[in-house]
Amino acid sequence: MDPTLGILVSSPGYAKRLADYFNTRRDVGLRAVTFRTTDELKGYLSTKSLTLLLSDDISNREITADKCRFCYLSDDPEAEPSGDMPDVIFKFRSASAIVRSVLSLNPETSVSFNHIYTVFSPASNETACRYAYALCTRLSGEGRTLFLSWELFGAMGREKATQEQRTISDLLFTARKNETGMRKLMSGLPSRDGWDYFAGTEYYADLWQYSPGEMERLIRECKQYGGYENIVFLCGFFSPGVEALLECSDVIYLVSTGPEGRDVRSNEFIRQMKYAGKQAILTRIKEVCL
Repeated sequence: MDPTLGILVSSPGYAKRLADYFNTRRDVGLRAVTFRTTDELKGYLSTKSLTLLLSDDISNREITADKCRFCYLSDDPEAEPSGDMPDVIFKFRSASAIVRSVLSLNPETSVSFNHIYTVFSPASNETACRYAYALCTRLSGEGRTLFLSWELFGAMGREKATQEQRTISDLLFTARKNETGMRKLMSGLPSRDGWDYFAGTEYYADLWQYSPGEMERLIRECKQYGGYENIVFLCGFFSPGVEALLECSDVIYLVSTGPEGRDVRSNEFIRQMKYAGKQAILTRIKEVCL
């Protein structure tokens, strides 16, 4: 039986949505149950076991002290682990980001955790493209690596387009369909310098209109059916789907150009992320000046 995650928060609706997300993730290997009251939680623990409890009430840690691990769901995006509270997750991150945080806390889950890297540049895609290629080559020495050019007019691999060529558009369409198609599509991809890739999109709207939910599903299925240790995205525009991508990334390489460090557009990107309170994105950024 899969390990069990308990969720006890002040909002039943929040708990249900988060539990439903965990329970529909076939790749997670973690079953979620919800509780409305501490009495429900105590009754459950009297006959069954939990692996981890997520709660926005610190006092519930006492109930689970000798029964399971406790993780505090904090309203504060700046909250960090401490001696008194070693496990903390920001409550209002995306569901996919919470899943990733929970899996990193729980050694009993069976999922093989991949790494997602996004090379992002609001200023110069050519410079970011060169950096992304170099990153893929380095990562390919550590494990199987897939490169996805998330550019509206990306020409990667389309210099000699053929009818059999597999493009980002093919990937997006298949991810919406079925797992059999995904397994077939992701086998035998073309390679460059030791890493695999899909050719650039055939139509810019395929990327521009991609929703956050579709992005999360795409990443999940690339992990599940591709068998890649590393997935590298290259992106030079911002949209709701890209926001979800950045929140799912382990590292965001913000590529700037110029002799004096961060360029004007990168500086504006940072400013707007701070203004919008996008801590889940800001904390993942590593700045690169080329």
